[in-house]
Order: sequence, then C-alpha cells, then structure tokens
Amino acid sequence: LTRSDVNKGHPAYYQDYARRLADETPGAFYIDQFNNDANPLAHATSTAPELYQQLEGDIDAIVVGVGSGGTLGGLQAWFAEHSPKTEFILADPAGSILADQVDTGRYGETGSWLVEGIGEDFIPPLARLEGVH
Repeated sequence: LTRSDVNKGHPAYYQDYARRLADETPGAFYIDQFNNDANPLAHATSTAPELYQQLEGDIDAIVVGVGSGGTLGGLQAWFAEHSPKTEFILADPAGSILADQVDTGRYGETGSWLVEGIGEDFIPPLARLEGVH
C-alpha cells in the first residue's frame, strides 16, 4: 500500500514506490504509464474508435477523469481528427489540482482525494488539458 498524503520524492509516493519496487525485483518491469507514449496511443488506436463506432459517430461530449492522462490524451488526439465537434469534460475530485488548472489556468491547493485512479497533485505529461471544460 502507498499513501495519498505524500508528494513525489517521499519513499511512500506511489510512482516512486513502484519504480523502486521494479528496480529491486528481479525480472520486474516498470511500465511508467505517466510518461509512456504507448499509454495514449492505446486509447487513440482502440478506445476512441470503439466509442465512436458503438455510438455511431454521434458523440457530443466525453466526461473523463485524469490519472496518468493517457485516456484523455489518446481520445483527444483521435477525436480531433475524426470528430472535432466532440467536447471533453473533466471529472476531477476535490483535492486535485487539475480542475483548477482547466478552469482558471492556475494551480490550486493540493489535498488528499477519495477517488482512486483520478486526480493529481501535478499535471501529468500525457494529459492534454487544452480545450477541456
């Protein structure tokens, strides 16, 4: 288990812990989903076309949470080309800085949040927040 109340650089910070665990475990592989271009590529080549096909191309908006930013980045890249009318709406828990960045262009106060997998205390490199509401 890792803690949600510590920042990058702390031994219990989840990304640092995962990297260290992989480094210390023979045969382990650290996928680094926050910086791995395969993350948004997977969503651009599979998730986005699947959504578009299942909804017969009639998608006004997609509500998305951001953890690593891969889902948002991949969906935005694909929809910008195939359905530019589709808007993206950020679902972000209290305590995360992402909604403040989208709404005001500034970083707000960071806190802990109760939702697992979305919300951050930094802007993930793979997240494309431009044009998100």
